[in-house]
Amino acid sequence: MDDSIFPSTARGLGINVVALLGAVVFAFPFYFMIVGSTVAPGEVFSWPIRLLPGDRLIQNYSYLLTETNFLSSLGSSLIYAVLNMIGVVILGTTAGYAFAKFSFPGHKPLFYLTLSTLAIPFTLLAIPLFNLLVQYNLVDTYPGVILPAMAHPVAVFFMKQNIEQTILDDMLNSARMDGASESQIFVRIVLPLLRPGMAALAVLLFVDRMNDLFWPLVVLRSPDKQVATVWLANVTGGTQAATPWDVLLPGAVITTIPVALVFIFMHKHFVQGLLSGSVKQ
Repeated sequence: MDDSIFPSTARGLGINVVALLGAVVFAFPFYFMIVGSTVAPGEVFSWPIRLLPGDRLIQNYSYLLTETNFLSSLGSSLIYAVLNMIGVVILGTTAGYAFAKFSFPGHKPLFYLTLSTLAIPFTLLAIPLFNLLVQYNLVDTYPGVILPAMAHPVAVFFMKQNIEQTILDDMLNSARMDGASESQIFVRIVLPLLRPGMAALAVLLFVDRMNDLFWPLVVLRSPDKQVATVWLANVTGGTQAATPWDVLLPGAVITTIPVALVFIFMHKHFVQGLLSGSVKQ
């Protein structure tokens, strides 16, 4: 037997062990959250650490779902995340396509100007944006929280890079020579090839918006429009001693379910989207 295979085998085993340990480290907080959602508040941080679920699973979750307005807040989060995700994907794809495949006066300075907005903290824009919402009577409305968040320069950059690496100029020129209009080229040729990239962007945006706290906290005032992150933040009561863990942890677990489902069903497209623009076709 060739002994040269053993170093590579040992190296592969070492990589697998490190990857497994990393997975355990990253997964343990979620497991701890799930276990903590099934015990009494005073047992969450008991020592030794509980590794098995407790006996209050039904009690904790039934109270959360029937005695609070958490489901309404979760619905608001889904509305905010889904609608904003759709809007940003559409705007990011069209803007990225324009920057990648069309040459018009000032397109490079305009693209760099778009990227330069990343250097401006969103908190710095919160007050002028809120004043605009007041003028247009959009405070405490879904359009008020969704529309300003659609300006996403990262989405434009992501799709521009994906388009440059995925869509060949020769393909577009051939379609033009065959008499196809620009709208037909975009809808029938470009969009089908960009589905993996758009799916990857959609997953990233959905996760980001489901975790968003600051802007919904500023804009949405009504309890029936409050998103899940704000609802969970309000549950803490401001002090750790008063934190109702039997409500907070079940709420956190349920809030992660939509995100987990998106990753499960979009995993293949997500990976393809991240890799599709990494190698020149």
